[in-house]
Amino acid sequence: MSTIRLNRKSTIQSAALIIVTGLVWLVAAAPVAAQIQVSPEQVTFERLEQSQTLQVRRDGAPVPAEEIVRFQLLVDRSDYSHMFRFEKANGQVILTPSKTCEVGSYLLRIATRRGDGWVRVYTPLRDHPSALENLAQRLGITVEELKQRAGIAQVIARQRISLDLPPVYYVGNVISVDMQAAPGNTWTWQVNGTTVAENRPLRYVVTEPGPLLLVYTEKQGDLVIAQVSEITEAAAEPEIITTVKAGSDLILHAPEGFSVYRWTQDGREVSADQTYTFRMDAPGTSKLEVLASRPLSGDPETFRRIRYAVQVEPK
Repeated sequence: MSTIRLNRKSTIQSAALIIVTGLVWLVAAAPVAAQIQVSPEQVTFERLEQSQTLQVRRDGAPVPAEEIVRFQLLVDRSDYSHMFRFEKANGQVILTPSKTCEVGSYLLRIATRRGDGWVRVYTPLRDHPSALENLAQRLGITVEELKQRAGIAQVIARQRISLDLPPVYYVGNVISVDMQAAPGNTWTWQVNGTTVAENRPLRYVVTEPGPLLLVYTEKQGDLVIAQVSEITEAAAEPEIITTVKAGSDLILHAPEGFSVYRWTQDGREVSADQTYTFRMDAPGTSKLEVLASRPLSGDPETFRRIRYAVQVEPK
């Protein structure tokens, strides 16, 4: 009997929050500095037809195309490089989403013969009209009005403020922002038209995929003195596709760092353990999902939902 093991470690990380004269940045943890320098360090794709060019250098010199040997588009240890087309030239890599690209946040590894370069890749794909149309309808405004609201900053009586969020959050992650209102002022946070925080920092756990319109409003008495809004995208973690031979065990590991686990197979609840052993004696397909909740540290409401598509092949 053969056994396959898949491990899915938890990588929920607390974002570093930097506030300078009202400017808010959420800074994701980055990998250790590599020999290879890639610029820009972050790229965002709003539509499938969009291409972006990365400059790849080592000690200031372009890396020859023949020395660029591999690409990996990672979420944890799972590779989704099929979601992009990669074209390489001397000192350059051109990225273009494929038709299989999904909304998400990825870490691109560019492997060369003399080291690796890393780039954060966001794919909010906001040119897909349906999600924005649904949100606009929920808020009672047009799609154009929704787009106009994103990034609007109105300031009357205090320094300019701005909100710069990552373009994509995964479902189960938390959006945390502290705008530090002026003394004596009151403030509110709204997400998709619903007030979620008053006179306290924003701490919002993303529960479902789709666009999120965040609005911060600061008042002095009844007078609005500052307002800023931004759209970010919430996405489910991409499905993990794997294969196993009929009659063989496929051992799946849920993310570490949680105290409660719930496994389902084709809609049936099958286990509450961190590890689940899948087995089918005949060829076919199966959908598995694990919900990991109640983290051992950090925000108690965060969670992760990992999905698997298993193809069972003949022996």
